[in-house]
Amino acid sequence: MSYSETLRCPLSWWLIGLAFGVSFVAALGMYGGGWVALAATIVTFGIISGVLLRYGGLRLSAAPDGLHVGSNVLEWEFVGDVSVLDADATRERLHEGSHHDDFLQIRPYVTEVIVVEVTDVADPHRAWVLSSRRPGALVTAIAEHRAG
Repeated sequence: MSYSETLRCPLSWWLIGLAFGVSFVAALGMYGGGWVALAATIVTFGIISGVLLRYGGLRLSAAPDGLHVGSNVLEWEFVGDVSVLDADATRERLHEGSHHDDFLQIRPYVTEVIVVEVTDVADPHRAWVLSSRRPGALVTAIAEHRAG
């Protein structure tokens, strides 16, 4: 089974960025005039869009060669136990149960995570903690790829 998901930023984040940009550009425009406002608009909204697109562009996929998270790959032979954590268990894992050697790829706008234990003793991470909007489908895809 193939699985792919991109953790895009929600609309509310774009609206907050828009509100910040409008207020920032309005302040600069009032101070510097029309050309300053135009330049500030282009630069400000370019930066806001770039940041939100980059941060919201994290891609998770289960491919034949392993579990891909952004540019990182965990080969199937090193994937251990996989579990889904609900919002409460996620909060507990990230606060009281976190380990400095976990590989974290979490997004605050996604409430559920999966924990993938790493069996490679040479890997500096003992587990991958990953946000997912469809954790059940991701765990199923991981199980199918591991089964062969």
